[in-house]
Amino acid sequence: MNDETSINNAAPVHAPLTRWDRNFKRNVAVGMILTGLLLIYLSRAVIATLIMAAILAYLIHPMVNRLMHLRLPRGLVTGLVYLFVVLLLIFVPIILIPVLIEQISTIQIPWNDLYVGFLKWFEDFPLTHPSLRLLGFEFDLGPWYQRINNGFSQFQIDQIFSPETVINYISQALRSASTVVGVATGVASNVVVGIFTSLLGFLLTLLYSFYMVKDAPRMRAWVEGLFPATYQPEMQELMQRLGRIWQSFFRGQLVLCLTIGTVTTLALAIIGMPGAILLGLLAGILEIIPNLGPIIAMVPALLVALLQGSITIEMSNTSFALLTVGVYVLIQQAENNILVPRIIGQSVNLHPLVVLVGVIVGATQAGILGAFLAAPVLATLRVVAGYMYAKLLDLPPFPAPDAPGAGTPPGWRQRLTSAWQGLQQRLARAAVPAQSNADAPAAETEDTA
Repeated sequence: MNDETSINNAAPVHAPLTRWDRNFKRNVAVGMILTGLLLIYLSRAVIATLIMAAILAYLIHPMVNRLMHLRLPRGLVTGLVYLFVVLLLIFVPIILIPVLIEQISTIQIPWNDLYVGFLKWFEDFPLTHPSLRLLGFEFDLGPWYQRINNGFSQFQIDQIFSPETVINYISQALRSASTVVGVATGVASNVVVGIFTSLLGFLLTLLYSFYMVKDAPRMRAWVEGLFPATYQPEMQELMQRLGRIWQSFFRGQLVLCLTIGTVTTLALAIIGMPGAILLGLLAGILEIIPNLGPIIAMVPALLVALLQGSITIEMSNTSFALLTVGVYVLIQQAENNILVPRIIGQSVNLHPLVVLVGVIVGATQAGILGAFLAAPVLATLRVVAGYMYAKLLDLPPFPAPDAPGAGTPPGWRQRLTSAWQGLQQRLARAAVPAQSNADAPAAETEDTA
């Protein structure tokens, strides 16, 4: 009995540790990669939602970190911040929609006059340009004009509204009347489904981003724990660099959108552009598309300038359009040379050609979201590729940074500071001889005495 009790109370005997051989490890790694790709493929419907949630989490994460000094639970702080964000998303459209409706009403383009002018131009063009001279040869355009007129003549009013045509229209309407209720029901159901889907996607985006922000420290520790202990310092440095890229891009992009929208609105209002607030808001929103966004935002402003003109400055529409182009170009140059280096910094420093190609590729593959994320994705690939290249060549992956300002020309503040210090030194040197001359007579008086 005692022997059985001692055997039962004895410490469990562990089996010897068995190590996987190289081939088995390779097979397991390949299986894990294939399983991960399969999971990504199965969850492809929510990838866009997860990306939007990650963007929102990057924007909200700094606010939560700053409010952690209140010594409240992180979940409670995150919930309060998200409550503020939801209220902001509700009240901002309520305030902006009446303003935008008023701005749209100020844009009064004379469409009727444009249509009449186009018809007159179309009638006079064959008379002023009856032929085309090219490389010494003259081509008669009369048959081409006649073919166009014959095409327009098929759509005459009296033919469209002839009794036979009207009867055909009525018969077709009667035949399709039986399906009107079904079509209306289908349209209504599609609208309801679309609204419900959009609302559900919005709520899921908020929910995903809420958990991303609330559990950010745990997620970061989990990712770092996936690597061996000897690799963790380098992985931490790599993740910090990648984090700076994405954080500086998202926060800087938000600041740029607000700045460009405000500056564009004020500049257009000063020159008398109709619908300045609407066009400024459009410029701020399109700022999320690098390089192409400002050009696209300038097109509607240019059309309004050409067709309606200024409401405060007395000038022709053509001159006002040139002034509008100058304003947009000036804002774009100030953004590229002053705002972008100071707001976004050098973390996403890429050549404009590389960014432009990335925007085109991202737009063709993932639409507006791909165009928006082209710059940070390319900057991330640059950092990861540089790290891998250094490790392959046994080079230090993160070399020590140069001394501040080394190898770079001094800025205007440094030049101004050095000039002021030089002026102070010259004034001090000039004051020394004057003081010594003033003290010399007093010294002679003392010697005489």
